[in-house]
Amino acid sequence: MSYGNFEYEQKTKIVFGKGATGEVGTLAGRYGAKKVLVTTGGNSAKMSGLLDKVISSLRHEGIDFHVYSGCSPNPRKNWVDKGAEVYLDEKCDFLLAVGGGSVIDASKAIAMLASNPRENGIWHYVSGNGKFEKEGKPLGVVLTVGATGSESNGSFVISNEETMEKLICTHESANPVFSICDPENTYSLDKWQTACSISDIISHVLEQYLHSDSTVDVSDNMSIGIIKAVMKWGPVALNEPENYDARANLMWASSIAMNGILGAGHEQNWITHMLEHAVSAVFDVSHGAGLACLTPYYLEYLKPMDAPGRIEKLGRVLFGIQDDADKTIAEFQNFFHSIGMPTRLGELIKDGNDSGIGYGTKEEIIDILAEKSFPWGAMAAGGYGEFGVEDAKDVFLKAW
Repeated sequence: MSYGNFEYEQKTKIVFGKGATGEVGTLAGRYGAKKVLVTTGGNSAKMSGLLDKVISSLRHEGIDFHVYSGCSPNPRKNWVDKGAEVYLDEKCDFLLAVGGGSVIDASKAIAMLASNPRENGIWHYVSGNGKFEKEGKPLGVVLTVGATGSESNGSFVISNEETMEKLICTHESANPVFSICDPENTYSLDKWQTACSISDIISHVLEQYLHSDSTVDVSDNMSIGIIKAVMKWGPVALNEPENYDARANLMWASSIAMNGILGAGHEQNWITHMLEHAVSAVFDVSHGAGLACLTPYYLEYLKPMDAPGRIEKLGRVLFGIQDDADKTIAEFQNFFHSIGMPTRLGELIKDGNDSGIGYGTKEEIIDILAEKSFPWGAMAAGGYGEFGVEDAKDVFLKAW
């Protein structure tokens, strides 16, 4: 059946384009901000001058602020817990994330925890041991990396460095009230960060496209069109970091890929993300790089079940390949390689030498990753059937 019943609402105001950062003070004031907790990652926002622009805009509107910095990639629960304490101690009434997906995810978690404090912190909720009873504090975003799409949804992914877990949590009130998306804020991204972003966007779209319903042409064609645009403009951004057209296409693709529109009304298939979350939880690698390593091998796993011919359709539209799933999968791998991504897990994680699990054989590491991928058991895979620990081992082994 074409499209099941669904409700769709986009709760985040997107302010897109050159100079949009200058509106942050006005927007925060419109949502009642009197004192803002500004969250950032390392020094990039400060060194680029973006943080100064944000602070200047807040001051212009008479809005007080406190800066809380140091969010890492694969954001940690401890940073979130401390951030919620700072928010309450500083008597803030608004959060402003200045950064990419990690900063935004962590800020969503801070917003939820500040409204729902617990002695054992955010992991009480992310682990599934408790449910949020109150809505989160209001959050705005100044986006610096077009990759995760976190600027346009209510989901956040948090890592627990003690248990080496990386889990996703979703709450409607965690949606940013506004997101400022100025492509010029991504000019300073290096080639590695840009390539990881490209891989992340492609994976997000594929995981809403890889399902067994062949009657949702609107969603399918939107999805393939976004991938095609990313494959066109991604290499341009790598070679011309300040090409506005390239950066704008990547940033908008990032938001559309994760604002819920592509997956509305049909099955979705988030297996590759579950697999990668285990990899980056244990080895602390870049999320996009992990996805580049895993995506072709998950496509290979799905190939025998792909009666609707979705992989072959990708080949026809994206690469001009006629009805050949194997060649299509090879072209995805070639594309990831061409933008500088690793295409084997063994290349990315170096046999576990840099992990928190110590040295181990390939098989031992794969067993650990497979178990961590599905802590709650097998997961539906877009109508293709269930995918569990043994299936994960198969994909990890192929991807090694």
